[in-house]
This record gives sequence, structure tokens and C-alpha cells, in this order.
Amino acid sequence: MLDRTLTPSAETRKLSKAVHFAKQVPVRARFSLGGDNPNAPDNARDNVRGLAVKFDFGNSASSDIVCRDYARAKHGGCPPNTPYSGHGARK
Repeated sequence: MLDRTLTPSAETRKLSKAVHFAKQVPVRARFSLGGDNPNAPDNARDNVRGLAVKFDFGNSASSDIVCRDYARAKHGGCPPNTPYSGHGARK
């Protein structure tokens, strides 16, 4: 778990109107491994890795970014049965 404050530069505020870059924003980030085995090694080929980032804007307002890496997983890149998986969803 990582707790920090995002401090956007003046240049960043010129490039985006997103509230994320309007002022200092508390940020919490964490890495994770998917699955139900708490003893799974980090380097196991079938582990799905994740990264979650939460931006806290105050007054119960927030924004989340959630990333998952399926590239090394058994099913080869994307979760099964999604438009991107290549397991028949595009046919």
C-alpha cells in the first residue's frame, strides 16, 4: 500500500481540465495478485497481477484506476469471454 499526495505541475494543469490535476490530491495505490492462494509466488505464470489507484477529491468524491495484467496468464492476454480475448467473442 502506498499513500501519497499528487501535486500537479503548472504545465500539467495546462494540458488537462481533469479534476485530478486541478489541485493537490491524496492518492492511495496498491499492487495485488489475483486468485485464491495467498501463498502463490509472485513469479507464477498463471498469476494475474493488478494495480489499483484511488484519487480522493474530498467530500466523498473519488476516482479509481484499476489495471490488470493478463499477459502472462494461462489464457494468453485478456480475460476469457471478453471482446478482446480471441476466444470466440469476436466471431
